[in-house]
Amino acid sequence: MDNLRAVKIAGGFFVAALLAFGIWQGVRKYPDVKADWLEYLRRKEIYELSRVDSAAGFHAKMETLNNFVHGNSVHNTDAEYWDDFKHKPRTLDKLLAFAKGRSDKPPHMDCSTRSKLLLPLIRRAGFEVHMIDIFRYDPKYLSHVVVEVKNPENQKWEIYDPTYQIFWRNDKTGERTGVREMVESADFHFTPCHDEKRCGYDREDVDWPPAPSLKTYFGYAVLMDDEGSGYEVINNPARFDPSKPPEGGARPFCPDAGKRWCLSNSLK
Repeated sequence: MDNLRAVKIAGGFFVAALLAFGIWQGVRKYPDVKADWLEYLRRKEIYELSRVDSAAGFHAKMETLNNFVHGNSVHNTDAEYWDDFKHKPRTLDKLLAFAKGRSDKPPHMDCSTRSKLLLPLIRRAGFEVHMIDIFRYDPKYLSHVVVEVKNPENQKWEIYDPTYQIFWRNDKTGERTGVREMVESADFHFTPCHDEKRCGYDREDVDWPPAPSLKTYFGYAVLMDDEGSGYEVINNPARFDPSKPPEGGARPFCPDAGKRWCLSNSLK
């Protein structure tokens, strides 16, 4: 029996050694594997830093996570942003250093990278979430990325925007709202809020106040998966007609924008 046990133990160590060697070879040979592994380790640290109070309500949890991403990054798409974009763990390293007080320079991010960071934090907190790209009906077709979370208390979707550190409120009901209601409404009766007391545009008591032009983005929205590929379109043709070019534009949004944004239901 002792010999058999020794053989099993030795076999276990041998298998473990083979697995470790294989992982090491993969990390050494394929830089992407190493980058993904380092990114995973950084995200684990970020999960711990952004942990929400389990006893807090849904809105308090969402604001905590939204504020964490906004407060530990800065919106700037300069050369530093694009250089860090090519090396995924670097942005997370900078965020961790800033969040832990080891650096006074937050990472440069945009609305998309901020939303992609917020997405797994919300999911880890136990809530259903996806990203949304909203488009402005102008010749450049400018867009903005946010996340939408299902409120388990009423089963309704709500927008959270880590770039502007806001959610949106329905002025008629006083409730937080989601993209479908905002896009499909005949009139625009929604206001951005930083919290329950600070709502409105161009506020001086916040570091990144939304301008009134932000409301012009809610005419065409694309629900996206975790990789940023669209899978459903929500469109209000009265505000954004994808089959016709906007004033001053030369070409319509669809089909020029491609399959990623012009899905089968985009012209409905």
